[in-house]
Amino acid sequence: SLPEGEPSSEELNQTLEEADSFGPAARASGFPVNRGLAYFVPLLLVGCLSGGLVFGTAPFQEAIVLHFGYSTLDAQGVVGRAFQVFVFGTAVFAPLIDCVGPRRCAFAGLVLESGCLFLISRIRSVSPLVLSAALGGMGVGGNMLYFASAHFPQLFKSEDEAVASYDGLLQGVISGVYMVSGFVFILLGYIDFERFFVFYAVFAAAGACIAVVSFPDVPYSSRAEEPRWCESCRWKQDAQDEAASCGQGHLEPLKFVRTWLFCACFGLTSSCANWGLTIFIGVVSGPTLESAALISWQPIIANSTFLFSPLFGSWIDAKGFVTPIISLGLWTAIFALSIGFLPLRGQWFSLLALNILQSQIYSIQFMYLQKTYSGNVFGFLMSLSCFVQSAIMPTSLLWNDSQRRSGAVCFACSGVLFCGVWALEQVRQARLGRPADVTLDPPSEESEFSFTVCRAGVGAR
Repeated sequence: SLPEGEPSSEELNQTLEEADSFGPAARASGFPVNRGLAYFVPLLLVGCLSGGLVFGTAPFQEAIVLHFGYSTLDAQGVVGRAFQVFVFGTAVFAPLIDCVGPRRCAFAGLVLESGCLFLISRIRSVSPLVLSAALGGMGVGGNMLYFASAHFPQLFKSEDEAVASYDGLLQGVISGVYMVSGFVFILLGYIDFERFFVFYAVFAAAGACIAVVSFPDVPYSSRAEEPRWCESCRWKQDAQDEAASCGQGHLEPLKFVRTWLFCACFGLTSSCANWGLTIFIGVVSGPTLESAALISWQPIIANSTFLFSPLFGSWIDAKGFVTPIISLGLWTAIFALSIGFLPLRGQWFSLLALNILQSQIYSIQFMYLQKTYSGNVFGFLMSLSCFVQSAIMPTSLLWNDSQRRSGAVCFACSGVLFCGVWALEQVRQARLGRPADVTLDPPSEESEFSFTVCRAGVGAR
């Protein structure tokens, strides 16, 4: 007989089964899939349905000008307001990824995106304000999908220094294909406006069904985990557990200067890119063939960030964040000055500069959050950075295409200044031997530097 107070074997088994119903152990449900396939499906969804749809602005503006009688200034207003909705809505909904998990976040985002796409198809019966809200809401839904996909590169992350990690490279790939979805607006020159958006609404709804099958409830964290599809949905089972843990530790990163510098630099550089996209059609509009070619090629050249994002991801894996942050400031200045001062033919270079700038913005944003902070604050810090962006972005509306030189100088100077300060703060943190994960307690004095290097490799460099 068991000593008094000792649990029986049946009680122990029941306790273990209950413990296994949460966290990575719950992945025993569903059926295993190749990790390459598990990564490819969200990559494909992001490439087709991400918030990058909002960045295919030039063909969309041209379509509503030519087919619906909007003036160029009205079209710029629609897109400018849509970017505001896009950024603010992303800031509001980003914390969902921390509270409800990837599967529900992706599903909700794609349902929202599908509804907004269908609303855009009814453009003849909606006001410009409603059109802006629908265009921005479409991007918010796509961003929720994007955030829910951010953990899949962790399937290729190795904690063993002897085994190569490819999470940085693959995060760069996802950041790159994020902008590919903006290509699809080129089809507005060849397909009826209403039919295009109705079809895409149905496509987004189908993507929501795919996400339910292929996304997990709990984010992946390392190569040690086995990806599975059709996991048992724990919508009721873990709702109370997630609600109780949601929000824990979120205020800790706010104590650090680097957090606020990251948010400020992301908000500033992304606002510069969005400003350039908004005024681009006004800068290049005209009766010439070159103007028409620039408008047609804008989504292809500016949104082909997949050409450069993997390179920046590998650069960060190899060298840390300091030099990429400096590069981010320089390319912000290069893009702002090129769109502000170059003549019509020089705007081809502006599109290339915009491509490189956007590649760096979103690669650094996601990788900095992944490598510098613990996973349970990802959505909160993403939300914070977007709130800062939404606070900065209205200033860009002060400069339309006719006042673009003043805007170019302001963005160029502030971009170099803030990114320079952020890079210096990263160097200072490395010299102090602070841990890469700022939510952790600092290491002992004698092991500070080794902890910084070994903990995440690049987080504090």
